[in-house]
Amino acid sequence: MKTGDNISINTQQIQIFLKCVRYGNFSRAASEMGFTASMVSKTISGLEEATGLKLFVRKANRIEATPAAEALAASWQGVSGMITKGIEKALAVQEHSSATLKIGFLQSSKFTEEYIMMKLDGSVDNKFWNSLEWEWHDMNILTKKLNNGSIDAALVTTADIPDLENTDCSWKKVYRSPIAAFIPREYPVFNEEITSLSQLSDYPFITLSEASYPVYFEIIMESCKAAGFTPKISVSCENTESVWLNFKLGKGIVIAPSLICSDKESADFKMAELPGLREAELIVAWRNDRLSPTLRQFVDIISH
Repeated sequence: MKTGDNISINTQQIQIFLKCVRYGNFSRAASEMGFTASMVSKTISGLEEATGLKLFVRKANRIEATPAAEALAASWQGVSGMITKGIEKALAVQEHSSATLKIGFLQSSKFTEEYIMMKLDGSVDNKFWNSLEWEWHDMNILTKKLNNGSIDAALVTTADIPDLENTDCSWKKVYRSPIAAFIPREYPVFNEEITSLSQLSDYPFITLSEASYPVYFEIIMESCKAAGFTPKISVSCENTESVWLNFKLGKGIVIAPSLICSDKESADFKMAELPGLREAELIVAWRNDRLSPTLRQFVDIISH
């Protein structure tokens, strides 16, 4: 049995555990919390190793909480935050620093999350998994949180680098993503083979606002200018969530990195990669003053 200061448990692990007990299903718990099922499964395995408890019996399409898990859930329900904060404070005093590594993801990209989890899977042990906490934010929020020290590292794009140039941050490329046009089915051009941005000149575009996202706005305007037209802007949005909401409402075409936004393609929306446009690169950026061995290992794994 594991007791005392040999247990390292964070709030996120407890929240995931309680959801799994409640629903009896990794996928449902993952969906409610905005995670992937594989991440939830890894978290539970890490929690079982940390506590020395068998928490769930894995079955074909569900999981069944063990009596130990039911007892643990009853103890943690309602006071999980207080218990975990106490553990974290004790660890911080004992070790003079937090054992947690906070990583920020683009909230608009499920592909990025799944890609990073795939890179880590099989490359790290449960102790490493237990040291990670994840946050999901819009692009400019991620860079702000990285700059003010709220997170240790973030998955952003090369277009976000100007927001990091005056801070003590470094970055490495994770993968390259072609730029694509995302087109609603109701537009006649949906059924055409798209070989040039000029084919979209008669249709409205949805953009991020110039004030909030000057680099992204500039990319769209310059790309359209190079194709011989000035885009008709139907909606200028303050965040990516608003962009994709307006896109689903059919208010215009979106220009975005194909891999990073690949989950936006469906039967109703076509993704057409556009040759000749500058490519986007997903990067991992980190604070140099937080470059611990764990953070260095994280960066090395996902950037190779």
